[in-house]
Amino acid sequence: GDDMAFWNDENTAIARKMWQEGESAQAIADVVAPRGETTRNGVIGRMHRLHIQQGKRKDNKGAHLNGHPRRGLVG
Repeated sequence: GDDMAFWNDENTAIARKMWQEGESAQAIADVVAPRGETTRNGVIGRMHRLHIQQGKRKDNKGAHLNGHPRRGLVG
């Protein structure tokens, strides 16, 4: 498909908002491109071309990587 045609103002705005809220590129692709019009890599590429910084994740994925698991905060 034509990636630039896909990235209209609406899709770009949705992706930008989700990205800045710390959503994953895969989650964004699932929302803006449910029929596979773009991929997680397409989302990452678009955000980088627009120089948009990804926000901090809201969840605790990767919390164990610093050696201090966040106990009792699941759910």
